[in-house]
Amino acid sequence: MAPDFRRRPGKYTGGIGNGYRGGAVESNLDAFVMDANRYVRGEERMHSIRLTIIILAISIAGAANATVWVFNDPVDASQVVPPTGELATGTAVGTYDDVTNMLNINVAVGVFNAIYPPTAAHIHRAPFGANGGVFHVLGVAGGVNYTNPNTNFVLNAAQEVDFLNNLYYVQIHTSLNPGGAVRGQLNPVPEPASLFALGIGALVLARRRRRKA
Repeated sequence: MAPDFRRRPGKYTGGIGNGYRGGAVESNLDAFVMDANRYVRGEERMHSIRLTIIILAISIAGAANATVWVFNDPVDASQVVPPTGELATGTAVGTYDDVTNMLNINVAVGVFNAIYPPTAAHIHRAPFGANGGVFHVLGVAGGVNYTNPNTNFVLNAAQEVDFLNNLYYVQIHTSLNPGGAVRGQLNPVPEPASLFALGIGALVLARRRRRKA
Protein backbone atom coordinates (compact mmCIF):
# COMPACT_ATOMS: atom_id res chain seq x y z
CA MET A 1 0.00 0.00 0.00
CA ALA A 2 1.42 3.41 -0.99
CA PRO A 3 2.06 5.96 1.77
CA ASP A 4 -0.60 8.56 2.62
CA PHE A 5 0.94 11.97 1.87
CA ARG A 6 -2.03 14.04 3.07
CA ARG A 7 -1.45 16.84 5.57
CA ARG A 8 -1.55 15.69 9.17
CA PRO A 9 -2.36 17.98 12.17
CA GLY A 10 0.66 19.57 13.86
CA LYS A 11 1.53 19.29 17.49
CA TYR A 12 0.69 22.40 19.61
CA THR A 13 3.86 23.70 21.24
CA GLY A 14 2.48 26.76 22.99
CA GLY A 15 4.15 30.10 22.42
CA ILE A 16 2.99 33.36 20.88
CA GLY A 17 1.33 33.86 17.53
CA ASN A 18 -0.37 30.95 15.85
CA GLY A 19 0.90 28.63 18.58
CA TYR A 20 2.35 25.97 16.18
CA ARG A 21 5.82 27.40 15.36
CA GLY A 22 6.12 25.08 12.33
CA GLY A 23 4.94 22.04 14.22
CA ALA A 24 2.47 21.01 11.49
CA VAL A 25 5.17 21.05 8.81
CA GLU A 26 7.66 19.13 10.97
CA SER A 27 5.04 16.59 11.96
CA ASN A 28 3.91 16.06 8.36
CA LEU A 29 7.55 15.61 7.24
CA ASP A 30 8.20 13.06 9.98
CA ALA A 31 5.02 11.20 9.05
CA PHE A 32 6.00 11.26 5.37
CA VAL A 33 9.42 9.76 6.14
CA MET A 34 7.89 7.07 8.34
CA ASP A 35 5.29 6.18 5.70
CA ALA A 36 7.95 6.09 2.99
CA ASN A 37 10.17 3.81 5.06
CA ARG A 38 7.28 1.47 5.77
CA TYR A 39 6.40 1.43 2.07
CA VAL A 40 9.97 0.60 1.02
CA ARG A 41 10.26 -2.15 3.62
CA GLY A 42 6.94 -3.60 2.47
CA GLU A 43 8.01 -3.55 -1.16
CA GLU A 44 11.31 -5.26 -0.26
CA ARG A 45 9.43 -7.98 1.61
CA MET A 46 7.06 -8.51 -1.30
CA HIS A 47 9.98 -8.69 -3.75
CA SER A 48 11.70 -11.25 -1.53
CA ILE A 49 8.52 -13.34 -1.31
CA ARG A 50 7.98 -13.19 -5.08
CA LEU A 51 11.60 -14.21 -5.71
CA THR A 52 11.32 -17.11 -3.28
CA ILE A 53 8.12 -18.32 -4.96
CA ILE A 54 9.77 -18.19 -8.39
CA ILE A 55 12.83 -20.13 -7.21
CA LEU A 56 10.70 -22.78 -5.52
CA ALA A 57 8.46 -23.11 -8.58
CA ILE A 58 11.48 -23.64 -10.82
CA SER A 59 12.96 -26.14 -8.38
CA ILE A 60 9.72 -28.13 -8.08
CA ALA A 61 9.31 -28.12 -11.85
CA GLY A 62 12.86 -29.40 -12.23
CA ALA A 63 12.25 -32.14 -9.68
CA ALA A 64 9.03 -33.16 -11.46
CA ASN A 65 10.81 -33.35 -14.81
CA ALA A 66 13.79 -35.41 -15.92
CA THR A 67 16.62 -36.54 -13.73
CA VAL A 68 19.75 -36.97 -15.81
CA TRP A 69 22.07 -39.71 -14.59
CA VAL A 70 25.75 -39.66 -15.51
CA PHE A 71 28.55 -42.19 -15.38
CA ASN A 72 32.28 -42.17 -16.07
CA ASP A 73 33.75 -45.56 -15.21
CA PRO A 74 37.07 -47.31 -15.87
CA VAL A 75 37.31 -50.24 -18.25
CA ASP A 76 40.24 -52.63 -17.66
CA ALA A 77 41.34 -56.24 -17.28
CA SER A 78 41.15 -56.28 -13.45
CA GLN A 79 37.32 -56.24 -13.48
CA VAL A 80 36.98 -59.27 -15.74
CA VAL A 81 35.94 -62.47 -13.94
CA PRO A 82 38.53 -63.95 -13.82
CA PRO A 83 40.99 -61.09 -14.54
CA THR A 84 43.02 -61.22 -17.74
CA GLY A 85 46.44 -59.95 -18.75
CA GLU A 86 45.06 -57.48 -21.32
CA LEU A 87 46.95 -54.19 -21.17
CA ALA A 88 44.38 -52.02 -22.94
CA THR A 89 42.44 -49.64 -20.66
CA GLY A 90 39.83 -46.96 -21.12
CA THR A 91 36.54 -45.52 -19.92
CA ALA A 92 32.80 -45.87 -20.37
CA VAL A 93 31.13 -42.45 -20.27
CA GLY A 94 27.49 -41.57 -20.76
CA THR A 95 24.14 -40.23 -19.60
CA TYR A 96 20.66 -41.56 -18.92
CA ASP A 97 17.43 -39.50 -19.03
CA ASP A 98 14.75 -41.10 -16.87
CA VAL A 99 11.91 -39.38 -18.76
CA THR A 100 12.89 -40.26 -22.34
CA ASN A 101 14.55 -43.47 -21.04
CA MET A 102 17.41 -42.81 -23.45
CA LEU A 103 20.80 -44.21 -22.53
CA ASN A 104 23.83 -42.72 -24.25
CA ILE A 105 27.14 -44.54 -23.85
CA ASN A 106 30.58 -43.94 -25.31
CA VAL A 107 33.30 -46.51 -24.66
CA ALA A 108 36.92 -45.77 -25.55
CA VAL A 109 39.60 -48.39 -24.85
CA GLY A 110 43.12 -48.85 -26.21
CA VAL A 111 45.59 -49.93 -27.20
CA PHE A 112 44.83 -53.58 -27.99
CA ASN A 113 47.40 -55.93 -29.42
CA ALA A 114 47.27 -55.71 -33.23
CA ILE A 115 47.23 -59.49 -33.43
CA TYR A 116 44.28 -59.73 -31.06
CA PRO A 117 42.04 -56.68 -31.70
CA PRO A 118 38.47 -56.49 -30.36
CA THR A 119 36.10 -58.97 -31.94
CA ALA A 120 32.92 -58.11 -30.02
CA ALA A 121 31.62 -55.71 -27.37
CA HIS A 122 28.46 -55.82 -25.29
CA ILE A 123 26.68 -54.55 -22.24
CA HIS A 124 26.07 -57.48 -19.90
CA ARG A 125 23.79 -57.81 -16.88
CA ALA A 126 25.39 -58.83 -13.56
CA PRO A 127 26.68 -57.17 -10.38
CA PHE A 128 30.35 -56.37 -9.92
CA GLY A 129 32.39 -59.54 -9.50
CA ALA A 130 29.95 -61.80 -11.36
CA ASN A 131 29.33 -62.72 -14.98
CA GLY A 132 26.03 -62.32 -16.79
CA GLY A 133 24.38 -62.62 -20.16
CA VAL A 134 24.46 -60.09 -23.00
CA PHE A 135 21.99 -57.23 -22.62
CA HIS A 136 22.95 -54.98 -25.55
CA VAL A 137 25.36 -55.18 -28.49
CA LEU A 138 27.76 -52.22 -28.70
CA GLY A 139 29.37 -53.33 -31.95
CA VAL A 140 32.95 -53.28 -33.19
CA ALA A 141 34.41 -50.76 -35.60
CA GLY A 142 37.82 -52.46 -36.01
CA GLY A 143 41.35 -51.39 -35.10
CA VAL A 144 43.48 -51.51 -31.99
CA ASN A 145 41.65 -48.57 -30.35
CA TYR A 146 38.07 -49.45 -29.53
CA THR A 147 35.07 -47.10 -29.74
CA ASN A 148 31.49 -48.33 -29.88
CA PRO A 149 29.42 -47.62 -33.02
CA ASN A 150 26.09 -48.14 -31.22
CA THR A 151 25.80 -45.32 -28.68
CA ASN A 152 22.07 -44.73 -28.00
CA PHE A 153 19.24 -47.01 -26.99
CA VAL A 154 16.09 -46.95 -24.86
CA LEU A 155 15.57 -48.82 -21.58
CA ASN A 156 12.26 -50.26 -20.48
CA ALA A 157 11.06 -49.99 -16.86
CA ALA A 158 12.73 -53.20 -15.65
CA GLN A 159 15.98 -52.37 -17.43
CA GLU A 160 16.00 -48.90 -15.88
CA VAL A 161 15.79 -50.45 -12.41
CA ASP A 162 18.70 -52.75 -13.23
CA PHE A 163 20.77 -49.92 -14.66
CA LEU A 164 20.23 -47.61 -11.69
CA ASN A 165 21.18 -50.47 -9.36
CA ASN A 166 24.59 -50.87 -11.07
CA LEU A 167 23.73 -54.22 -12.66
CA TYR A 168 25.18 -53.50 -16.10
CA TYR A 169 28.77 -53.71 -17.27
CA VAL A 170 30.64 -53.17 -20.52
CA GLN A 171 32.82 -56.01 -21.78
CA ILE A 172 35.08 -56.13 -24.82
CA HIS A 173 36.14 -59.47 -26.25
CA THR A 174 39.16 -60.50 -28.31
CA SER A 175 40.19 -63.76 -29.97
CA LEU A 176 42.80 -64.19 -27.23
CA ASN A 177 40.16 -63.62 -24.52
CA PRO A 178 36.82 -64.59 -26.08
CA GLY A 179 35.13 -64.61 -22.69
CA GLY A 180 36.12 -60.99 -22.11
CA ALA A 181 39.41 -59.07 -22.29
CA VAL A 182 38.43 -55.90 -20.42
CA ARG A 183 35.39 -54.90 -18.41
CA GLY A 184 33.84 -51.82 -16.84
CA GLN A 185 30.94 -51.77 -14.35
CA LEU A 186 28.51 -48.89 -14.95
CA ASN A 187 27.77 -46.80 -11.84
CA PRO A 188 25.27 -44.04 -12.68
CA VAL A 189 24.71 -41.11 -10.31
CA PRO A 190 22.39 -38.08 -10.62
CA GLU A 191 24.14 -35.11 -12.17
CA PRO A 192 24.60 -32.19 -9.69
CA ALA A 193 21.89 -29.97 -11.21
CA SER A 194 19.28 -32.74 -11.07
CA LEU A 195 20.30 -33.65 -7.53
CA PHE A 196 19.94 -30.01 -6.40
CA ALA A 197 16.48 -29.71 -7.98
CA LEU A 198 15.36 -32.95 -6.36
CA GLY A 199 16.66 -31.78 -2.98
CA ILE A 200 14.91 -28.42 -3.13
CA GLY A 201 11.69 -30.00 -4.35
CA ALA A 202 11.76 -32.55 -1.54
CA LEU A 203 12.44 -29.81 1.02
CA VAL A 204 9.49 -27.72 -0.19
CA LEU A 205 7.14 -30.71 -0.18
CA ALA A 206 8.27 -31.66 3.34
CA ARG A 207 7.59 -28.14 4.62
CA ARG A 208 4.15 -28.10 3.02
CA ARG A 209 3.27 -31.42 4.64
CA ARG A 210 4.54 -30.13 8.01
CA ARG A 211 2.33 -27.04 7.76
CA LYS A 212 -0.74 -29.12 6.87
CA ALA A 213 -0.06 -31.39 9.83
